[in-house]
Amino acid sequence: MAKRIQPSTKAPAIEALLKSLAPSRGWHGRCATCDRTFDADVEFKGNDLGLREYKISWMCAKCQEGVFGPS
Repeated sequence: MAKRIQPSTKAPAIEALLKSLAPSRGWHGRCATCDRTFDADVEFKGNDLGLREYKISWMCAKCQEGVFGPS
């Protein structure tokens, strides 16, 4: 069984703001930007930097590439 990815810890006020902007945030395997459902363990396999960013922003690899450019 794959280990469930957990978001980084944020201040309660920041967490409330993020949930108001992206209600699906925090749901394992759903992008907070495009709302696409995916398998995070497969999407970020071998991409430690992308996985780290996913834990912060909950953006899928495609959205991360759109924001930050190709890795």
